[in-house]
Amino acid sequence: MPNLEADLVIALGAGTSTLDTAMSNSTAIGYGAVVSGSNTIQLGNANVSNVNTAGIITAKGAVVTDNTTVGDSYALGAHSTTKGFLPPRMTKAQRQAIASPVEGLIVYQTTGDKGIYYYDGTNWYWLGQGTLAN
Repeated sequence: MPNLEADLVIALGAGTSTLDTAMSNSTAIGYGAVVSGSNTIQLGNANVSNVNTAGIITAKGAVVTDNTTVGDSYALGAHSTTKGFLPPRMTKAQRQAIASPVEGLIVYQTTGDKGIYYYDGTNWYWLGQGTLAN
């Protein structure tokens, strides 16, 4: 039975629950979803393998954003022993048209000198061809 005494807490689906009556702004959706803190959305239980939200975020596999399981020096860690990281892909014209790129922005350019480019706050730099990897 959902705990509806908390402020702005929603629990939808069989076996959903909220653990604390003092929490707020929390939502549990799907079979077995349990919300344990404020400002939290829990989609399903530990068996959920795919989450899509309005075409903006697609999580397949392990994407970690909390520093409890990853290092303190980064905010997003994608962990896999069988897959790589794919940065945003775009043409040279599209890269050059990015309005006010932030320092540290990384893209993969698909035309011209193809490869990884990063922005240092003033200029774009191509990481170049480097050495052929085996």
